[in-house]
Amino acid sequence: VALTPALQPIDGVAVSYIDAAVALGNTINEMDKYYTQENYKDDAFAKGKTLPQTFLKNLEAFEAVAESYHAAIQEINDKRQLAELKNIEEREGKTFHYYSLAVMISAKQINNLISQNKFDAEAAMKKVSEL
Repeated sequence: VALTPALQPIDGVAVSYIDAAVALGNTINEMDKYYTQENYKDDAFAKGKTLPQTFLKNLEAFEAVAESYHAAIQEINDKRQLAELKNIEEREGKTFHYYSLAVMISAKQINNLISQNKFDAEAAMKKVSEL
């Protein structure tokens, strides 16, 4: 499915995100209907034993795709913020508006560095000193 206008890298994961969300939602709806209508009484709880496994499988699939989707959104947002920073500098110079956005961008980069599983103190301190 080609989305218009193209918006990479989100386009690469958007359809997978939608598919995973729909599958998860369908399972939740099926579970709700099963218990609300008390269908477990009709099948000796057979579906009640398999639905949680289906739910967990769909939840795990959704979480993985949701992480990729979130990362794609962040990538686009980061690029747009850097472009906006450049535009502000060209229009206004290094004004308060410029530095406000620059500090926010740097703070996010530092936060991303210190949030990683393998924390690189040297890289983080370099970013802090650049700030």
